[in-house]
Amino acid sequence: MPNLQENRIIKPRVAAKSKILVFSAILLLAGLAVFLLFSNISLKSSLKELEGKKEIECKKSLQLQKASIKKDLEEKYAADMVSFQALAKRARLERQRLRELERQVRENTTHSLEKP
Repeated sequence: MPNLQENRIIKPRVAAKSKILVFSAILLLAGLAVFLLFSNISLKSSLKELEGKKEIECKKSLQLQKASIKKDLEEKYAADMVSFQALAKRARLERQRLRELERQVRENTTHSLEKP
């Protein structure tokens, strides 16, 4: 009979130990879940902060590129205007030269018609 009594005493002890072990495991897992939750929250806020910084950097970079392109276009426009003005002047001079040549041709033809 002593075995039976020992079994009666051992079984509640094992049951109590297993309950404590299960409870401890649940507490440990709950603590780990809370830790991971807070880590995830801080990671998300860090990512949002980093995203904001990157967005600001991109905006600044785009503004600098835009200003550079605008400056280049203004310089190109100024150079094109100078070229256009030079071309217009050359065309005006060529028209005057053509008029002068036409006048000379008319004079020569009128003089040659008057000679006979």
